[in-house]
Amino acid sequence: MIDQTSYYRIQNQVSGMFLLAGSWGKVPSDKLVWQYALTDGDTNINYDPDGFLWQIIPDNNGFNRIINKVSGFELLAGSWGKVPSDKHVWQYALTDGNTNANYDPDGFLWSIDDQGNIRNKVSGFGLLAGSWGTVPSDKKVWQYSPTDDNGNPAYNPNGFLWKLVPTITLYVDAANATSLTPRTVDDYCSFGQDKSQTTNENFSISVNVGDEVIWRGETTPASSNIIDITQVKKENVPGSSNVFGGNGILQGSGNPETVTGTVQAGTGGEDETYTIFFKVNGTGPNFKIDPRISVNN
Repeated sequence: MIDQTSYYRIQNQVSGMFLLAGSWGKVPSDKLVWQYALTDGDTNINYDPDGFLWQIIPDNNGFNRIINKVSGFELLAGSWGKVPSDKHVWQYALTDGNTNANYDPDGFLWSIDDQGNIRNKVSGFGLLAGSWGTVPSDKKVWQYSPTDDNGNPAYNPNGFLWKLVPTITLYVDAANATSLTPRTVDDYCSFGQDKSQTTNENFSISVNVGDEVIWRGETTPASSNIIDITQVKKENVPGSSNVFGGNGILQGSGNPETVTGTVQAGTGGEDETYTIFFKVNGTGPNFKIDPRISVNN
């Protein structure tokens, strides 16, 4: 069941790439939509992993609006789905182009079935990865009929299938980052909570099995300091399982570095402490803070 209060990464089941707002949602004039790997372009000035995040809002009639977290624009069929030859997919504000003869707000509505087909209400076409997801260099996204061009050697009907990955972003807020020292790190850091009520050590997020958790760094107020989350490590508590599988150590990637982990099956009811390691501007010591993660049953 879709949770309209959450954000999702939308992953093509063939290419493995994720639906992305043009310019990572940072440039309002860029209405394009792509499929990219999470770290593609991470040296670009506009790079923002939140550009891969989409909110899905049901209309209670079996359709959904799919809204990018950064741009605030909604996934839209080309020509609002009214022109069968227009296979493009865009991200637009709901009222953009409302004086156009083809304008139809239903062009922003998409059905999502259990197999992962995402179909536009007006055109009836399915969201499709470029080259049916079989060519890694093809980052385009289209809307096509499932049988269009099925004589093409690259044709793969699974290119129409997408996976919704529920995503929780945990922001490590390092205020006054240039003043940090290992001893006073807890004084300067938070997760946005009221620290008079909840310390970092007692701060806990609730997750579900299958959720993807992302740890990101930021500063308040925003500054030129870059907070790299270099590693997240499970505390060695006897009798507890590792929520994220493996050896309990998750490594950062990207620029700036973030850490991502998927909550594993069989961990419902776990409540664990993790240590988050980070650096300021990629230099100096590794600072650390220790929040908790609780997995819902």
